[in-house]
Amino acid sequence: MCLHCFLRVSKNRALSVAAINCSTERSFSALKRVKSYLRFNIKEEKLNALEILNIENYITKTLIITISQKNVGLKKTI
Repeated sequence: MCLHCFLRVSKNRALSVAAINCSTERSFSALKRVKSYLRFNIKEEKLNALEILNIENYITKTLIITISQKNVGLKKTI
C-alpha cells in the first residue's frame, strides 16, 4: 500500500471516529435533559423503562438494517 493511500485511509478513519463520538455525546446530553425534566414527574421505575425502550428501539432499527442488507446480498447470489 502506498503512503498516499495509507494517509487517506487514516484521515477518513480519524474523521469518522469524531463524528461517532459527537453523535454519542449528543444522545447522552439529550437523555440528561429529558431525565432531568421527567425526574420530577415520573417515578424512577417508569423512567428506566423509557430508557430501555429507547435503547431497544435503536437496536431494533440496527438489526432491521443489517437483516435487510443480508437479504439483498442473498438475492444477488441467487
